[in-house]
Amino acid sequence: MSGLAPAQLRDLARAARAASDSQLLRLVSVLDRLPRRGAADAVLEPVRHRLGALRPERPMTPMRLLFLPMEGVLVAPRDWRGEGRQLPRNALAPLGEAVFAAAPGLAEALAASIGEAPLSDHALAAKLGARLWPAAAHSLPEGPPPGWAGAGLPEPAYARLRSLVALLWRYGPGVHGLRVAGPDGPPEELARPFFRALAAEGAEAVEIGLSAVLAAAARPARLVALVAGLDPALAPAAERALDQFLSGLTPPRPEGELGRAAAAAGRFAALVEDLERTATRAAPRRAQILQGLRHAAAGHCKARLEAETAVGLLGPLSEVLAAPAGSGAMDDAELGALERRARALRALAEAGRRLDAQGRMPAEGLRAVGARLAAALPGLPERGEGFLRADALRLLEILEGPEAAAARR
Repeated sequence: MSGLAPAQLRDLARAARAASDSQLLRLVSVLDRLPRRGAADAVLEPVRHRLGALRPERPMTPMRLLFLPMEGVLVAPRDWRGEGRQLPRNALAPLGEAVFAAAPGLAEALAASIGEAPLSDHALAAKLGARLWPAAAHSLPEGPPPGWAGAGLPEPAYARLRSLVALLWRYGPGVHGLRVAGPDGPPEELARPFFRALAAEGAEAVEIGLSAVLAAAARPARLVALVAGLDPALAPAAERALDQFLSGLTPPRPEGELGRAAAAAGRFAALVEDLERTATRAAPRRAQILQGLRHAAAGHCKARLEAETAVGLLGPLSEVLAAPAGSGAMDDAELGALERRARALRALAEAGRRLDAQGRMPAEGLRAVGARLAAALPGLPERGEGFLRADALRLLEILEGPEAAAARR
């Protein structure tokens, strides 16, 4: 249990849904400091899509380390269908407590080794997990552990979920290695031997292993094709893993810090392009799903682009251009922030263009900024204080490209 009363949990859940980005990050920090989170995890379920975009730094804990190999198959309790290919989050506490109860002192020893390390310390996680995960696979009881029914889990589901977590713990070092293999990962030289070894456990094991890795893959459809190509008998399992991945895929909302939001939109565009190239040639239903994802993601990009351009770029720029020449209305720090915002908006517009089915992203706001800068160029000073001609040309280059800026010199 988390130590929080149901009424407190409901209040926190409402606060999470209504919180700004900064408030949500503070709430996450508070929950992370609870000694036993338990039901407090449910507070974050409605806002997990926002946390995916915000990517807050999370502390590594023994429980979090234990379930790292399951990250790709975790689902909210309401989304679990009772089968053994996904793990509902409400099963984590009873399973984890059973593992640590079977090895007294293990949680304390892990906590000492972890110290203040964040979850993003992949090297430490791999070092500690190499011993923890295979041992955990053999420490679960045959029957449901204490707290299973209290977590709202049916007794017959335990055997299926026990098999799932035991498999992913046995192969935990490989799963974790593939998940953190880099922005273009996992590379074929790591994925091929891992899935060949997993194939010895059978097609269902390959499907589970693939599901655990896909969510972290930069090119998921390419990975599915690699696994399906290892053996024709594995192709149906690989296709099922891909369908499960697609069913849980949601377009990112470009919320939070603008540069991070633009980067997330760009990654999603690359993911959709990979899926379309590799996965939909003989699957019209998948093509329809991807078309819907494209439409929704492009709409999110357009809404953020329009709002941010007007408030964060055109407004401040209009103020500085209206100020008397040489007035020093914008210092270097403010100009640097404006340029970073312009780069992020340009990247967001490019991601939206890639996501739009016709390859067109309305960017009237950016064009209005470019036109405003171009009109102001003749009256801007070459040197001195304030906003200079070189500053305007640099912004034009960011927004329109070097050729357009060069033509206005």
